[in-house]
Amino acid sequence: MKKKQRNYAVLLLIVALLAPRLTWSEGSEHSHQTSGHPSKMTNESKLRLDHGKKWETDGPLRAGMNHIRSLIEVDIQLIQKNKLVEKSYASLGKGITAELNQIFKNCKLKPEADAVLHSLLVDIIAGSTKMNSGKTKAARRDGALQVIGVLNQYGEFFDHPGWAKTPDMI
Repeated sequence: MKKKQRNYAVLLLIVALLAPRLTWSEGSEHSHQTSGHPSKMTNESKLRLDHGKKWETDGPLRAGMNHIRSLIEVDIQLIQKNKLVEKSYASLGKGITAELNQIFKNCKLKPEADAVLHSLLVDIIAGSTKMNSGKTKAARRDGALQVIGVLNQYGEFFDHPGWAKTPDMI
């Protein structure tokens, strides 16, 4: 296994082990979100632009993020209405995890952009882990909400043609 892929695998394992302890910070809202949901991400302080511009993306990253967004959008109305069943959260989380593995395997960004991307992907991993293994439906839904928040942040920091925010959560 190449060194970079091994590092990603180790990162995924660490986050999977720690994700149940990662939570949203109550009472502290991210300045770009208007939905009223707790949203301060664990890695938010590491997010930055490239000298005032969005970071460049590559094909594998765009494809992976489009697929993660598509997975979420299939169930977004059920998530919004709190009607998605626990099994569906687990299936969604597994699909997102599989797509993250592809991004880690194939994405080739400049080191600075890669570091910013990893700050976002760690939070997607934590959200998908909650969807996979949350002890309650509410915990699994929180994982989905976390992923949705990160997808919106991704578009603020990365130049991904055609990227749009997911619908506001109610």
